[in-house]
Amino acid sequence: MGFISWIKGEPSKAKPVCFDLHAQLALEAEGAEAGLAGKTRADCPYDKETQSREWNHWVYGCETAAGEKKIIASGVVNFCTTDPNVKPWNVDLMHAVATGQWRPRFAPLPEIPGVSVVPRAGVGAK
Repeated sequence: MGFISWIKGEPSKAKPVCFDLHAQLALEAEGAEAGLAGKTRADCPYDKETQSREWNHWVYGCETAAGEKKIIASGVVNFCTTDPNVKPWNVDLMHAVATGQWRPRFAPLPEIPGVSVVPRAGVGAK
């Protein structure tokens, strides 16, 4: 239902689709485990056309975890801004983690001497 329809009191033609957050996070975690194992969106067990929500959440988890894994392997975190006058910049991974600038959601971090990192809830959380 659009805002104008709501203001006019017109009934909604479309039924809202409910998708609970727990299911979304479970699909993201499932995809993340696959991404950490080297799988890609082509390996998604859900059909893109008939199970688009499931497919989207699984692929998001898969690609996010794979990207985090690459960042950790590179040892550098690339930051950017929407300001067109500022160029992207790189920060050493250990510095970015130690200062709280970056932490992965799914991929496990290597041990950093003298730094206690509280992981986000997810596949890589210890």
